[in-house]
Amino acid sequence: TEGQRHDLTHVKRASERLLDLIESLLELTTLKRGELDVFVEEVDPRAPLRDAVASAPAPMSGVTMRLDEPTTMLPRIRSDRKKIFRILVSLLGNAAKFTERGEIVASISLANDRVVYRVHDTGIGIAADAQQYVFDEFRQADGSPTRRYGGSGLGLSLAQRLAHLLGGTIEMASTLGEGSTFTVELPLEYEAPVELPGDT
Repeated sequence: TEGQRHDLTHVKRASERLLDLIESLLELTTLKRGELDVFVEEVDPRAPLRDAVASAPAPMSGVTMRLDEPTTMLPRIRSDRKKIFRILVSLLGNAAKFTERGEIVASISLANDRVVYRVHDTGIGIAADAQQYVFDEFRQADGSPTRRYGGSGLGLSLAQRLAHLLGGTIEMASTLGEGSTFTVELPLEYEAPVELPGDT
């Protein structure tokens, strides 16, 4: 019946969220232990971005998500394609969750022998006093029990740790009420990190 289909849809979505949380927790634990392997291969840097845009959660109604690629050729890089994809999917998913109007733009460029990925949105933005917590585990800018936006608060923490695992960095610029831009810089040639943030 229609009611049963409605209930099953909710059960399916809840189970998918639970599975995603479990996978994120396992990945985060493995990262913290320094046990996550890096599979280095030659990669077209545009490929993981294209895959991430195609796989990212659909944005809210009326919000567009688009890919902005340079017209010139980019050099191939040596890195872990799946982990780059994971970083970008996390950033795009975060943008889709908090953008109620306008657009989400995923772009790629080259700067100082590093590949630069950017995810820009016209979402709710992040208050200045909350920006220091953005990459903390289990944290959201709105941490109240009645917060409007769901999620585990692990996506950005995982993205940051994966970026550092690949020898790169991830930074954020945001204005409350105007949107956010997350910038990921990765070396053209994989560089093993000395230490991940928060590890001792």
